[in-house]
Amino acid sequence: MYEATDLLLRQRPLQSDVPCLLWQIGTVESRLYSESASKPERFARIKHYLLKFYPPEHKLVAVYSSTYPLVQSALTVFSLNDIESYAEFLHQGVTVYIPPVENRPIADHELYSEMDNITYLNKITNS
Repeated sequence: MYEATDLLLRQRPLQSDVPCLLWQIGTVESRLYSESASKPERFARIKHYLLKFYPPEHKLVAVYSSTYPLVQSALTVFSLNDIESYAEFLHQGVTVYIPPVENRPIADHELYSEMDNITYLNKITNS
């Protein structure tokens, strides 16, 4: 999980095989509050940064969970390459979910073999 502007400021490395959440995408590049809608160009820098880790056609999901009883929550799916075209949906209440590009192969096969073993579960719990 990353705050969108902090991701850019600190150039945090992303792992494309791990799900990613970007908070406050609608306020990216500013600490100031505005009721004005974002221009598409607001998202150019974050798009450029994300393209270092994800392919242009990778699907992102803008998630808005309404806090108001009469306002609908919303999911908007779009390609990373098209992020500027979705500026109107990327407001201050939106979090962006970026699914993994691929799954990393299992490295610890011993642990993997124990995950469904009831004897092992009893060994690691106070059963």
